[in-house]
Amino acid sequence: MALLGTLPWLGLLPGALLRNEKLKYVCKAVDLAVVNNQTRFTAGYAGRREVEMSVGNGEGNYFADEEEAEVFLDHDVTFSVPTREIAEEYVKLDEAHTSYAADAESGEEIAVAVCNYSRWGRGLYCDTAKSQFRQHPLDYLEGLEQVLRQVIAQCPAPEAIRAIAVDTTASTPCLVDRTCTPLSLTAGYEENPDAMFVLWKDHTAQRESEEITALCARGEINYARRSGNHYSSECFWSKVLHLLRGSERLRRDAWAVVELCDWIPAVLTGCRAMEDLRSGLCVAGSKMMWAEEWGGYPPEEFFAGLDPVLLPVLRRLPVRTYGCDTPAGTLSPEWAAKLGLSEQVVIGVGNVDCHSGAVGAGICHGTVVLNL
Repeated sequence: MALLGTLPWLGLLPGALLRNEKLKYVCKAVDLAVVNNQTRFTAGYAGRREVEMSVGNGEGNYFADEEEAEVFLDHDVTFSVPTREIAEEYVKLDEAHTSYAADAESGEEIAVAVCNYSRWGRGLYCDTAKSQFRQHPLDYLEGLEQVLRQVIAQCPAPEAIRAIAVDTTASTPCLVDRTCTPLSLTAGYEENPDAMFVLWKDHTAQRESEEITALCARGEINYARRSGNHYSSECFWSKVLHLLRGSERLRRDAWAVVELCDWIPAVLTGCRAMEDLRSGLCVAGSKMMWAEEWGGYPPEEFFAGLDPVLLPVLRRLPVRTYGCDTPAGTLSPEWAAKLGLSEQVVIGVGNVDCHSGAVGAGICHGTVVLNL
């Protein structure tokens, strides 16, 4: 239900998304009623009235009082579920190591490729007892090249590929050096989980989450007010603070922090500096407390009151954010040679996976997407 939780944060839906009662990540099977079997997603259920699906979230408790809930009745709001429809020809890579090509006019899938992450498959760098889930960037780099090569090879006309779009989980940040290289790809950090990508479902920063939530509540502006007045341990600043507090060496060597959905486009375009990186609006707004109404990220005074250790990375974040309808650049000579594509192929600004799912589900004014 990730997108449903984003809507209150953006001010597009009344109410709030609260933490689960026991403050734990929940993943379980639930029974759902099939109320419309005419969508691409539900057509296969035919005459079935009930289905079982798995759902998972740490903050899946949506609440609206009676007055707020009237908006659904007054505006004929409907709920939809994700499909794989797309609006233009592109190759899409998501966090689930899947890539596919689609026809621009019909939306028909032309080619699909899947790659299993080798290190993740062996359970490396994760500790479920601590709610620690980390991923080595080599998994992403190897998987990225493999699935793109495979899907391009299946395309009847690979020269017709015009763009590559990326969406990933969030918040999935990683400490990087001056060249936007994850620290785990540098000498001495190869096997250090804290120098890798911290996956969205990592909850090791619960204490930091509570500190940020409390600080927000004391301020004149509650920067967490659009997420139920709570800032999750799944979000960017909780995770970054937890990492930096844990190691003086990391504080010394980490130049900046990059979200996965921003890093993959940076890799494909050859971006090697934070000042040149195009940061995605979706991840900044939903996970990093970025909002136009308070001028971007919360002010330095807020982070200094939390922990000054955050100030260097805050100052190096790109000030401007971009929607995923904006190019991050074009394919670098290195990746063009690897993939056999033109250097004119456009790379889109990264997006959050559930937000892309909303587009596939046909989100529009009056339609709320329930992302399962």
